[in-house]
Amino acid sequence: MMKRTIAFAAFALLLLARTASAQGLIYQRVPFGSTPNPVGSGARAVAWGGAFIAVADDATAASWNPAGLVQLIEPEASVALTYHSRVEQFAFSGYSTEADSLSSSGGNLNYASVVYPFHVGEVNMVASLNYQRLYEFDRRLEYTATGVNSFGDNFIAKRKFDQSGALSTVTPAFAVQITPALSIGLAVNFWGLEPMGDGWEQQFQIEQVLNPGTPNEIHSWSENQESYDFSGTNFVVGAHFKITNFTIGAVYKSSFVAKVRYESENEYSQFAPFQPNLNYTQFFDQDEDESLTWPESFGVGVAYRFSDRFSIAMDAYTTLWSRYQLETDDGDLNLITGDESTDVVDTWQVRLGAEYLWVQPKYVAALRGGFFYDPEPMSDGHMDYYGAAVGGGIVYQNFVIDAAFQYRQANDIEGERVENVRAESDNQDYFGIVSLIYHF
Repeated sequence: MMKRTIAFAAFALLLLARTASAQGLIYQRVPFGSTPNPVGSGARAVAWGGAFIAVADDATAASWNPAGLVQLIEPEASVALTYHSRVEQFAFSGYSTEADSLSSSGGNLNYASVVYPFHVGEVNMVASLNYQRLYEFDRRLEYTATGVNSFGDNFIAKRKFDQSGALSTVTPAFAVQITPALSIGLAVNFWGLEPMGDGWEQQFQIEQVLNPGTPNEIHSWSENQESYDFSGTNFVVGAHFKITNFTIGAVYKSSFVAKVRYESENEYSQFAPFQPNLNYTQFFDQDEDESLTWPESFGVGVAYRFSDRFSIAMDAYTTLWSRYQLETDDGDLNLITGDESTDVVDTWQVRLGAEYLWVQPKYVAALRGGFFYDPEPMSDGHMDYYGAAVGGGIVYQNFVIDAAFQYRQANDIEGERVENVRAESDNQDYFGIVSLIYHF
């Protein structure tokens, strides 16, 4: 029993040290609060179910397919606000928990832009400047777990995880019409520009009792506070080809090496009522500059306009998560597998959407809807997320107002860990967005 107690103490130190390791596995310790797959911005695109690569006919084309910007004919400014909520229901095989449903939520500025169309001779061109909030990291978990650990000892563990932050970009974009049917576009994403900054913060606490009510009882408490500052640059290129009522779009988002400044403060305390020689408290801090390779991605979309009132679209999009790597002194680590393996299944999104317009003398109203398959990467495959979206909009004089609601869910996916056991989790994501456009 004493050997198991000492082994557990070493294991607890390992739990604390794992977050401060140079091979810290950023993906595992930074769970996304939204889909990690690249998507774009804007209420209209969300209402289409994200099937917007071939449509791309508003300012948010800078994030979906910058070539589509040539469809804009008037200068405009736009802004979009969002509210998101995630509910997680989980169960641990072999362990019981007091909390089996947890949620996190928040609202933010999602997008802002200014667009200026112009022409040189007979060549149409469009320039725009955009702010995009692309990835959410807000996530909160708090639960108490009981059971028997891998050493055969009973335990009671209270765990709390609190994470906040986002990744956003400032993005200039430009598009040019090559022929009446073909246009191309380029957008450059600047991540983490000062003074706005970019990144996320975490706080992780564990309060645990081992072998409660026995001579081998041990109380432990640990707290890790971590912050990450993220910066980098990548580009997005797109093409848009239209023949009568049929449109094809293609987009490529480049890989890039992000600089991540990592800072942590860590504390671990242990108290054994009947074995005072095991009592101690330890503090340590760590600062590191890490290089993170963000994976490239690309997609294609098609759209068909049946009439001036009704259109449909479909997108297919892949992200090469096998190239999602952290550079360390010991080599490159894939942040999905946690080792040097590149045997990771890249994900494919599939999205389908439609729009119906009511054209009236003084206004135009729209109803939109869509469905999508949006898998997230994991070490031995992917987690299957499915979703649907609905929304509408109205055009009146110089104003365009759009709104959308999106629901995204997955069942029996990888959740949190207790000891060495991974939970199964059922996740539900709710996302609402409202945007306003003004045409000058």
